[in-house]
Amino acid sequence: MVLIAEIEKAEKTHVNGCLKDGQRQLLSSKLGLWSRIPSGIKDDWEKKILCFLDLFSFVETSDNFPSDDIKLLVAAEAALLVAKRSFEDYRFLRSIYIWEKQIPRQPGAHGMASMREVHLSWKYLEKTIGNADDGKNLVLHEFAHVIDFSDDGKAQSIPVPKTSKDFKFWENLIAEMHKRIVNAHSAGTKFPVRSYAGLQCDKGLTPEIFSCGTSAFFENGQSLQKECPDFYNALSNFYGMNPAAWSKVI
Repeated sequence: MVLIAEIEKAEKTHVNGCLKDGQRQLLSSKLGLWSRIPSGIKDDWEKKILCFLDLFSFVETSDNFPSDDIKLLVAAEAALLVAKRSFEDYRFLRSIYIWEKQIPRQPGAHGMASMREVHLSWKYLEKTIGNADDGKNLVLHEFAHVIDFSDDGKAQSIPVPKTSKDFKFWENLIAEMHKRIVNAHSAGTKFPVRSYAGLQCDKGLTPEIFSCGTSAFFENGQSLQKECPDFYNALSNFYGMNPAAWSKVI
């Protein structure tokens, strides 16, 4: 668990911080989203990346793995979600595991997340991290789960606590989005949020809408805004950003 005092110390340390040229070059060459982020957000983002690397632990899953470059790539995308928010979203996060190939005992899984841990497959991530157009960003997806868990320990796609004045709004919004996602994909209609978001667990919860929606929000913002304006606006207010207005570099 990350303490408030630790967050404040890291943010004070990096209040005027910025990435080194080599770090920027790596992110520019590997991250599909890097070139889209407006300068005003990027300044805050760089500080959050540096804080993230100070605050959270990457577990060595094999000899000298993950490398510092891989840690930076994952930290950058994870920090993007809180570039305009607080690290309290990740306050229960303890460990990040990046596996060279397969996540142990989870054949076929590219990523997993709970309130305290994130597991990622580098074999999959290496092939996809440069694609910012498919709405399937693995790091954004898994760290959105961490945010979803943090308010109440549940992954139900409502990223605010039950005591929040916005809880009922999110509850109704997610219920409506679940219907739209299932109906659209059942009919074979193109939809900005992928079909996996329609997953419903045995307790009736819909754990994938917020995470899949987050990936779509950052990577397919214009399409999401057009097709699902209420959902887009809710995510825009939550993350404090407007990706639909970001220019895509061809």
